[in-house]
Amino acid sequence: MRLVDIYSKIAGNKILVIGKYKDFRPGVISEDFEEKIARIGVVEKGIFSLDYMRHTGQWQDITFMSGNTLEKCLKGIAELPYFMF
Repeated sequence: MRLVDIYSKIAGNKILVIGKYKDFRPGVISEDFEEKIARIGVVEKGIFSLDYMRHTGQWQDITFMSGNTLEKCLKGIAELPYFMF
């Protein structure tokens, strides 16, 4: 499996970060699929929260990332182990 693209879209007051993957193994049902990676929520003007998608398909907030700037949330996506590409 390989990550081939990352994009974002807005859903209400949340920013979803979505990854597009390609599976090169023989016999797979679908070679291309998408997975939600992260969700950035607006807490108030200039203040954001960060969630990751659990293996259960449920969003989990990262408590210590609540109340941060957008830049810190994006840095968290790049550096924290919750977001494995």
